[in-house]
Amino acid sequence: NVDDPALWIAGQRVATVLVYLSGPMQGCHGGCTRFPQATDAGSDGLRVQPRRGAAVAWPNIGPRGAPLFEAEHEAEPLETDAGASFGEVPRKVAINIWIRDRPVPWSS
Repeated sequence: NVDDPALWIAGQRVATVLVYLSGPMQGCHGGCTRFPQATDAGSDGLRVQPRRGAAVAWPNIGPRGAPLFEAEHEAEPLETDAGASFGEVPRKVAINIWIRDRPVPWSS
């Protein structure tokens, strides 16, 4: 969206790296990062299983600078295994690293 102020301030996001700081907690499954438009991987898209210390990287734009629809992604929910109980809400932890086409301005 060319009207997005973040685009003018921080520049175009050209690539993303998603680093999994944890995997699903013991007693859970799921929590994949799903790319529904990446249909070359199958009719339901591509799923990346979260594993602690692993990373997945992808381009957000094509060679001419247009957004890649295949970069659309979502976090699938974690599901609790039958019989598992938790004292806390099941979670996974990840960090996004966004590579921009220019340095982000910093004020000192």
